[in-house]
Amino acid sequence: MISATEALTNSYPMNASEARTLAVDLKWAQTLDGQLCDDSGSSQWISGKEERTLTHSLRTRYDAIAVGVSTYLNDRAQLTVREGYEQAIAKQPARVIMDPRGRLASHLATSSVKIREACLQDLTQGPRDTYVIGKTQGLMLHERGRLKLIETELEFESPHFEKNVRKALSSLPSLRAGGKFRLLVEGGPRILRQFLATGFFDEVLVSIAPMITGGKLHRIELLRTLPKALSLDVVRRSQAGCDTFIVLKKRLESA
Repeated sequence: MISATEALTNSYPMNASEARTLAVDLKWAQTLDGQLCDDSGSSQWISGKEERTLTHSLRTRYDAIAVGVSTYLNDRAQLTVREGYEQAIAKQPARVIMDPRGRLASHLATSSVKIREACLQDLTQGPRDTYVIGKTQGLMLHERGRLKLIETELEFESPHFEKNVRKALSSLPSLRAGGKFRLLVEGGPRILRQFLATGFFDEVLVSIAPMITGGKLHRIELLRTLPKALSLDVVRRSQAGCDTFIVLKKRLESA
């Protein structure tokens, strides 16, 4: 097993899917028993500082970082790259918030003035553009500054999920310009499950912390039997402090 530093020194090679316009990787940190948060909803911190530093290094390789709206509202997720994990760098990947049911608009409408203004400042300012994808009509009055809205059908259980996500992302300037575009999806469990269930991903990057919390919430639940399990191939393993970092790719079914 190599260290996380060595893995990054090896330039974290781009996968073969980069011949395509859009490459999607999934990233999360979990406990040994598969929890992405404890049952109170807290994930700070499952992973250690070394692993979080690794995550920031990985983000530099992507054009956009995506989370579901629940993860954004719970953590006010910044999804920025910070050197040494402390200081934000100048060039940042875009932030994408996936909001299929308009929860962000509801949150702004029902929050106190102080909370609403703090949230709007975070969304409209900062070091990178923020794209809200999904049900955005209630946010139209707030679209300004670095906040961009992309209205689309984005129900997680829809058979058109991948097509609609691809269509929405095609509105991003770097994709409109052509070339390769790399998206990193960092959670939460429900949105990760949808990408996994539909096979809409290229690689999975998972960090496993040596801790057990127990609990039934905040897990990636594909609910498959062993014969129908989603099987992946390990590309590499590395160590980031006490956490084990594993890169996996989809297993090609034998003909």
